[in-house]
Amino acid sequence: MPGEDLLLLANLFSGLLCKLWLGMQHDLEKWELWKRICCGFPLAFLLKIDYNTIRLFIESFIIGRAKHLFGHVAGGSCAAGRCEPCQAGNRAALNSQHCAPQSACPLHDQVNGSLCLFFWKGIAGWKGVVAVYQVLYRKWRPQVFSDVAGQPHVTDTLRRELQEGRLSHAYLFTGSRGTGKTTCAKILAKAVNCLHPVDGNPCNECEICKGIDSGSILDVIEIDAASNNGVDNIRDLREEANFTPVAAKYRVYIIDEVHMLSIGAFNALLKTLEEPPSYVLFILATTEVHKLPATILSRCQIYDFNRISVEDTVNHLSYVAAKENITAEPEALNVIAMKADGGMRDALSIFDQVVSFTGGNITYKSVIENLNVLDYEYYFCLTDCFLENRVSDALLLFNDVLNKGFDGSHFITGLSSHCRDLLVSKDAATLPLLEVGASIRQRYQEQAQ
Repeated sequence: MPGEDLLLLANLFSGLLCKLWLGMQHDLEKWELWKRICCGFPLAFLLKIDYNTIRLFIESFIIGRAKHLFGHVAGGSCAAGRCEPCQAGNRAALNSQHCAPQSACPLHDQVNGSLCLFFWKGIAGWKGVVAVYQVLYRKWRPQVFSDVAGQPHVTDTLRRELQEGRLSHAYLFTGSRGTGKTTCAKILAKAVNCLHPVDGNPCNECEICKGIDSGSILDVIEIDAASNNGVDNIRDLREEANFTPVAAKYRVYIIDEVHMLSIGAFNALLKTLEEPPSYVLFILATTEVHKLPATILSRCQIYDFNRISVEDTVNHLSYVAAKENITAEPEALNVIAMKADGGMRDALSIFDQVVSFTGGNITYKSVIENLNVLDYEYYFCLTDCFLENRVSDALLLFNDVLNKGFDGSHFITGLSSHCRDLLVSKDAATLPLLEVGASIRQRYQEQAQ
């Protein structure tokens, strides 16, 4: 087979495999991506190829009979050049024809000469592939313990355990949503298996780290306890735990939302959790630790994840903004951090939303407009009305807040928080308790006096 024909066949085969995989998954998002990848090429023929044809091609290639299919594709018609036996060809031979006409071969009707043009152009067209956007909280998920924000009491302890070889067989990470429980679990799973760890952190360069990140190494198993909460699921886990790891040093089970397990599942897990094989490591994560039986808690090292402070959240958002070439006002990031309420994932999701709204230039006004947050100015003005005994102005201001669509009870809650912040601002010793930006902090100090 000539070299250029072999290259064409390879391109054809890989393209059909991609179409089979994307289409058979019935995943519209992936199918739309595939069509965007092919946007510069003739697509009419590709959309006409049914899966029976693709299956026939792949099976023929595997058993060594792809040559006659190649003859159909490369020639543009069955009569052009090479011709191998096929059903249409056999029928034509009975009629003393060299090969079947194009209309007699259903495979040729679907895969025509334009297929060659598609795959030849496809080689150069990959430069124009449109990548799927990855949300910021996934793109900037920490890969080492030192990158985890706001949890030094957890990350420092885990690093020292790894450095000293004092690993426990079971860990329990507990805390509110978005504080880094699953992230630390994944980092720990890589660190215990890393071939070249650096100060207790995974190197993220060895084949084990890369395999765990890509999901190709199956020795790290992440289980969602919300949908795998029965006794049968735990029984399967216990049976799998008896097998030694395939590629890594440890077989690591990360069980997320472990409080969702049934009582029977907890009881089935007890013995394995207490005395697992030497190569098995359990990492449990939950937001509701009070729902776990005491027998589970006593078998684990427990790490409590704190709510991430506004200051730590703002610092991390500033870092992400700098890396993404996004300009953001400190007051705007402060509003996002307060809206996130201690969750870094929430903060990055809100930040992603605001970036789309502002086009990459985030200001305080644009943030409160997009998030429908009441401006601090309303609280300052209303407080001035109270101090100066301007009742009518206070009522008109409150009516303006209601007309903007804000709930009255939420406004009263915000006003009580504002009064609390004023009391905090009266004393320099309590001023660090004020979680606001520099300019807003100055306003509080001035009004508190």
